[in-house]
Amino acid sequence: MAPKPSPVTLDALAQVPLRLLAPLSASNAASATGTTAEAPAGEVPSGADAATAALTPAVAAPSVMSQTLWATQPALVFVVRRPGCRLCREEAVKLASNRDTIEGQLGLNMVAVVHEELGVEEFQRDFWKGPVYLDEQKRVFTALSGGKIKKAPLWNLCMPSVFRSLRRAGKAGVQGNMKGEGRIMGGLFVIKQGDQGIAFQYKEKIFGDHAPMEQVLGACQDASAASPAQPEV
Repeated sequence: MAPKPSPVTLDALAQVPLRLLAPLSASNAASATGTTAEAPAGEVPSGADAATAALTPAVAAPSVMSQTLWATQPALVFVVRRPGCRLCREEAVKLASNRDTIEGQLGLNMVAVVHEELGVEEFQRDFWKGPVYLDEQKRVFTALSGGKIKKAPLWNLCMPSVFRSLRRAGKAGVQGNMKGEGRIMGGLFVIKQGDQGIAFQYKEKIFGDHAPMEQVLGACQDASAASPAQPEV
């Protein structure tokens, strides 16, 4: 019987340099290039439309350290196997459909982490609709798999459960492509604010293995409840 993998520690996820890929705001683009971005006269984009319009993959935003994502509020970190994958996009849609609850009501910071830039713009715009960070060193993915990158064998694609998942996603109208490295397994973390630790972690076992939404929401509630009370203004 194979030994049960050890849970990921918060220390393993800290001090990872991450680069914001999407949405790249005009201020981020300006700081990265030394220029000032201005909207055309008479056009004042706002909200999600402004964020999507400002998405500029050719312009690199500065890197941040991973722990800043949960320094001042708890965080949900979606570790994406491949942005173009139909099953990863399906999970992104499910998580994004709960954004009002997770972000709006419970106060978590929802972010996605990828290991390659290919397909990020479409993934962010059409499915995730939130911040996407690049882990160029794949350190989050390494931590998720216990210190070594885990690549699923291609024969996993022949598993009946994977076929069922692909059909399910297709029926839901989620489409994908075959571009990019899709064997590096992902997962999901719910992390409490500051140094309080990880409330929930889920490691992808086969293609299309999603974290149970009921457990994710329960962990988000726990992480929210553990956050220090904010002073009244």
